[in-house]
Amino acid sequence: MWARVRPRLTYANVLASLALFIALGGGSYAALQVPRASVGTKQLKRDAVTSPKVKNGSLLVRDFRASRRSRLRGPAGPRGPAGPRGFEGPRGPTGPEGLQGPRGATGPEGPRGLTGLGGAPATRFWAEVREGPGGMTITESSGGIGFDEPTVGTFLLNLNRSLNLAACVAVATPIANENLDLRVSTTWREQPGSPDDTVVVRLWEVTPLSQPTDVDFNLSVLC
Repeated sequence: MWARVRPRLTYANVLASLALFIALGGGSYAALQVPRASVGTKQLKRDAVTSPKVKNGSLLVRDFRASRRSRLRGPAGPRGPAGPRGFEGPRGPTGPEGLQGPRGATGPEGPRGLTGLGGAPATRFWAEVREGPGGMTITESSGGIGFDEPTVGTFLLNLNRSLNLAACVAVATPIANENLDLRVSTTWREQPGSPDDTVVVRLWEVTPLSQPTDVDFNLSVLC
């Protein structure tokens, strides 16, 4: 039988027979039914499902990765109205005081201002008290000054006028005496029964006993 068929085998007859076999086999394969839920993730090859094979509108947002979902945002909508102002929060603690900066250089001295008007000259009373033939007495004065020495080293000089003692100052200075260490004090006193003011001058020699002494002195009263 092979001897009778062999002379008729040609290249065209072989290809025709093979094509017929494939056609018949493909039809029978298409007639097969795939069991339900038999194809899963493991059966699908990598990149087997492409865009043309996916039904439009069948995928959900959760089917995509977060990085992909962030790209699905549409255009920004119109800005909504401003909400009500919230409650004011508590005041925070006071911050630390800042560091003090370096002190700047001293600026140049400004121009000297105009000299003001001179005031009225002060009223001045004066007296020079020296030891004379009858004891201590006023030898020279501005005039009208009374004198008394009730005890040694204590002198009362009555100015014979009422003064504003808050605006007056009385200064007594011993006339040069290099051999004694002297102290001088002046106070005010009103004469009993008289509105006139009196300057009390006390002089004493600084010794272990600090005894009063009679020494020549000058008195100046400025008001």
